[in-house]
Amino acid sequence: YKLKNPALVVYFADMFWQSPNTAREVAKQTIDYFKGTDKLNADKNGLAKMHEFATKSSTFGKFSTRRNYTYSAFNGKESRRKEETSGRKSQKEIRAK
Repeated sequence: YKLKNPALVVYFADMFWQSPNTAREVAKQTIDYFKGTDKLNADKNGLAKMHEFATKSSTFGKFSTRRNYTYSAFNGKESRRKEETSGRKSQKEIRAK
């Protein structure tokens, strides 16, 4: 698919691990939407659109938590990670004692 944008590559790989055929369908749908891989790789909304197509698919729609987690890792949304680590102390806090 000639994906070069790191966020798209990782998101695609995560989808591919779950369902290779559906991952290919989502990638093709996204590439077609942007009228080519080069435009998809360059567009700042490429990941958002791939995520949208993935979550609307009958296969990946069942795994919205996983899809949202992978998407948030590259979309600058740290809320999920903050929730998971909210009870833990940071290394800085530990050293301060």
